[in-house]
Amino acid sequence: MRGALPPAPARVLEIGAGGGELAGALRDEGYDVVAIDPASETPAVRAVALGDLAEPAASFDAAVAVVSLHHVEPEPRRKGQVCALGRARAAG
Repeated sequence: MRGALPPAPARVLEIGAGGGELAGALRDEGYDVVAIDPASETPAVRAVALGDLAEPAASFDAAVAVVSLHHVEPEPRRKGQVCALGRARAAG
């Protein structure tokens, strides 16, 4: 997954962050991470659902959802929201 990310200090949205382990590892590597999980009780993870995330369009350079995006309802609309939150970047 890290090979698909742009170089740090890119801004990354982690969806379904759980306890925030991945977000912490990415922060340690220099990424600016916003981690969200509606069931989180961890201070480093915002306890908010994707549909309630208050971030402007094009706020993130990348988004990661490790075994969590299928829990987001309604799925097609949320995938569009993730795309809208991302910044366009040139391939390569």
